[in-house]
Amino acid sequence: MNIATALASFERGDEGQEVIDIQKRLVELQYKVSNVDGKFGPETEAAVKQFQTDKSLEVDGIIGNDTYRALMQKDMPPNRSGRSAAVRNVIRAAYSVLGTPYVLAVPVLMALIVQVLLNMLLHVQESAFPVWLTASYIMAVRFP
Repeated sequence: MNIATALASFERGDEGQEVIDIQKRLVELQYKVSNVDGKFGPETEAAVKQFQTDKSLEVDGIIGNDTYRALMQKDMPPNRSGRSAAVRNVIRAAYSVLGTPYVLAVPVLMALIVQVLLNMLLHVQESAFPVWLTASYIMAVRFP
């Protein structure tokens, strides 16, 4: 998995009502999606790639902000719900510490994971605990 995939908004493997809406829109625009089932599989990915080609967008089969806006005629939802969003947040946290020495990366990554879990438990859309503050606190405690 590369950074583009990790930070993508909708991609192969995603499921849910939002994917159904995307599939319905692709069908409306005459792209081939024979089964509108809410599962972003190979056929949906192929339809997205064809849409991206037709609209002169980056062709990667991933629905980021530009593709979403062109396809759905509205801005990307600010906070996607469900398993994909939580997983994506953890992946973003992991990518943010790539290349950091191990002794420092572990507490920073743990702080970011704790932040994601706290946000999920508190049901907040935006971060209630700034990343730098959480990470700094854990590093200060761990590395005085």
